Amino acid sequence: MVNLFGKQDMERPKNLINNRSFWYHSIIWIIYLAGALWLKLGWFTFFMEHTAGYLLIAVSIVAFLLFYNVEHSKPKITAWYLIFLFLGYTVEWLGVHKGIIFGNYSYGSALGIGIDQVPLAIAFAWPMVSLMSINLFSGFKLPLIVFVFLVAFVSTMFDYLMEPAAVFLNYWTWEENIPVSNYLAWFILSGGMAFVGKTIGLFKVKSEGLVHSLFFAQIVFFILVLVYVR
Repeated sequence: MVNLFGKQDMERPKNLINNRSFWYHSIIWIIYLAGALWLKLGWFTFFMEHTAGYLLIAVSIVAFLLFYNVEHSKPKITAWYLIFLFLGYTVEWLGVHKGIIFGNYSYGSALGIGIDQVPLAIAFAWPMVSLMSINLFSGFKLPLIVFVFLVAFVSTMFDYLMEPAAVFLNYWTWEENIPVSNYLAWFILSGGMAFVGKTIGLFKVKSEGLVHSLFFAQIVFFILVLVYVR
């Protein structure tokens, strides 16, 4: 009997099934697409309201570990990540308690446990967003100023897209309109940390494509929340 598809074509589905990377990417997309669908249908709302913060922390740690795996200097990428965590928490604490930088806002219960009214998840969000943005441009031979600007711009645009969805999801609420200083803070801090990282020799090599899925799956999730859910 003649094989109409050829041996190589017959082996492709089998190879795909055995490909760990394929399943990792699939799990990420399934989690976020299912989350949007559940919100639309009103399913598992209690579960989603009490796991969103932990999912955010997990994604941040996964993004860090993917970079840790490819960076030559493990101590440098670890220090960079931990410092960014601290800075992220600090600016959020100042925003919540002093009303500076971000304006007047408060966190809801969806992001889980926190320290002094600041959810731990939001501290992890700062390096997470920057690492996902950095991965879009690392590996390219870009001038430092261009690299820093692109990372800062993409990180800020991610926050711009996330803000209305986050309010709907009870991540946080604003007492007034979102101030420009909020986006300026994202631009400066993410760009500054990208500059520091590049200066100390990090981000020369692109991390695994899994970071792209973490980035774009969240973008699609926020868009679905804004367009179809709320």
